Amino acid sequence: MAVALYAMYKGYIIALAPLKKDSHDEHWLTSCHEYTEQEIKVLCNIIKVWVTAAYVVSSKVSPLIKNLVRDFCNTIRPEDLGANQSQATVCLTLEDGTVCEESYQAIPSLVINRLLGQEIILNGQPLHLCCSGRNQLISRPISAPKNHHQYSFVFDFSVQTTPPKRQALLLCQLSIRR
Repeated sequence: MAVALYAMYKGYIIALAPLKKDSHDEHWLTSCHEYTEQEIKVLCNIIKVWVTAAYVVSSKVSPLIKNLVRDFCNTIRPEDLGANQSQATVCLTLEDGTVCEESYQAIPSLVINRLLGQEIILNGQPLHLCCSGRNQLISRPISAPKNHHQYSFVFDFSVQTTPPKRQALLLCQLSIRR
């Protein structure tokens, strides 16, 4: 679920908490950016599509669940979603170089949002970067000059800490996908 929503909506969403009977749902969805009224409408529609695809389309789901999902989709409104927005200022790195828990999700997301749609020149060839998944960018396909096989570069971002002081590093794992 998180990957689908994340990839579909500008990379703004950095975390989705599971919804459970006794969960604290006030922090269900975490974003690095405040949503505009129009973005909340789009997000509301994405949630409806995801819930419908996950629970109504499946033949394995009972009719009761399908009816509950339909009721949910008829009930959820952008005004309600927007009314429940809250903001918090979070310090991602502390003075000693360590990071707070939110940093592991927020920092890669901020990097991806900054690089998304950019072009990087590699050996004279432009790489146009697109969102591929959670904390991941992929270049548009490139043709190899000799055999014309197509491939893309994949950039996976993560935050790791190094012992013993647990200082944070932003890592970028580069790979090739055919």
